Amino acid sequence: MKISITLPDDIAEELSRRADRDELVSRAVAVALHRNGPPQSSSARLDLDDELSALARAWRDARGATSSSLKAAMHPAYQRIIGKGSAAVPFLLRQLRERPDHWFWALMAITGEDPVAPEQRGNLPQMADAWLAWGEAEGYV
Repeated sequence: MKISITLPDDIAEELSRRADRDELVSRAVAVALHRNGPPQSSSARLDLDDELSALARAWRDARGATSSSLKAAMHPAYQRIIGKGSAAVPFLLRQLRERPDHWFWALMAITGEDPVAPEQRGNLPQMADAWLAWGEAEGYV
């Protein structure tokens, strides 16, 4: 199987200059795997997308108009999405772009990040924009 990765610019430049290329290649692969998860066939990505879409639908249907973010985040479908790890991040970011919803807890749990500024909290469109900007900066979007 052939694996193709795009190196972040800083690593690619450093790789072209340095003699200890093995260490840099290892670092680049680690970054790529962290961002994208292990390489998947296109059918595996479609299967994952289908599964995540079904889980998102189940979560939306079950939570209804609940005002409890804790209750919504503890729903089994939401937890299964979190359980998919970094492979779910591109899906969640697409969801925020296409149909903003409360995917922030899942994104924070998976990535360990929180790009939402204090003044943006509670404003769904601004929170979604903050995560989309983060996703673009991290190579997910």
